[in-house]
Amino acid sequence: MLDSIKQKLKQINLTEGTEYKKAGVLILLLKENDEYKLLFTKRSAKLKTHSGEVSFPGGKWEDKDKDLYETALRESNEEVNLDIKNVTKLGTLNFLLSRHKIEVNPFVGHLDISQEFIGNYEIEEIFTVPLSFVLTYNVWAGPTIDIWIVLILVGICSQLGQIFLTFGYKLLPAGRAATTSYIQVPFSAIAGMLIFHENVSYNFIIGSMVIFYTIFIIVREKVK
Repeated sequence: MLDSIKQKLKQINLTEGTEYKKAGVLILLLKENDEYKLLFTKRSAKLKTHSGEVSFPGGKWEDKDKDLYETALRESNEEVNLDIKNVTKLGTLNFLLSRHKIEVNPFVGHLDISQEFIGNYEIEEIFTVPLSFVLTYNVWAGPTIDIWIVLILVGICSQLGQIFLTFGYKLLPAGRAATTSYIQVPFSAIAGMLIFHENVSYNFIIGSMVIFYTIFIIVREKVK
């Protein structure tokens, strides 16, 4: 399998680099119980950037690095205690631009001898995923009955909300009616929190309080 992966990686036409800052990450293949797996890390929730995200080990290029592959190895050693002498390079994939405009260059490597991985302060968890699982990405699984029910309820609630706002617009002047449309924001976020278990930030709570208070004032003045 390793020879096949290596040959396929050689066939990739690599795109010319950009002027953006660069980073190198290591897609590390290792063998556990006669099965090839990929190494992933979960970043600490205490970090200011990319906190709690799942990623490959790696980081930004530094002047002391000879190339981006060395960057990926150095960062992997710092993050998960990887023995860089124990890695065989299999090839390179095309870079991706992150949302922060960082040119992320992935390198594929193989861990020749099993070792223990120990995360530094940046890493909350180190885990592996079977390569066979990743290769089944093209097998589409339809939504379960529970998901269909949730989607239908979301659609019904959305339509009821629109009906409510439509009748509300008829009772208010144009300027005030436009203000009431913002009430959809907290209701949508609350639905996301309850149904999909999304986290709610302090900014959302404060913003929602302002919106509800504004609607309350508008309705009270209308009653008067």
